[in-house]
Amino acid sequence: MTPMQLHNIRRSHEAVADRGDELSERFFARLFAMQPVLRALLPRDQWQRTRDLLAGLGLVVKEIERPGSVEHLLMDFGAKAQRTGIMPQQYGMARQALLDAMRETMGAEWTEALERDWTDALNSVASVVVLGAGRSRARAA
Repeated sequence: MTPMQLHNIRRSHEAVADRGDELSERFFARLFAMQPVLRALLPRDQWQRTRDLLAGLGLVVKEIERPGSVEHLLMDFGAKAQRTGIMPQQYGMARQALLDAMRETMGAEWTEALERDWTDALNSVASVVVLGAGRSRARAA
């Protein structure tokens, strides 16, 4: 990622983190509308879901320049998600739900450049998570 992309992601992360409850409500409402089955697989406690979402985003932003430093955590997350029934194809829907929630939360501050930057970052994360899920499936077979 370019220095400008990194700056944009960090700045926008601060903006949405300050409105974490709003972001989380929007994200999970969209996600559950797209994939109702996920409601039963994720924590029911909205506070816990919000905390997990914000912690995950914070980790991605903090380590965005050093993706290898969190690769094992992302792969472990993918393996755990696989064991709970979350399927790799659902990550694309989750990415879109998150982008939409961020756009709504930030309003006029959201730009097409931010959309591209966050899409790139989230795609990178999802590819490692899906790899972890795949390894979990292979071990179970």
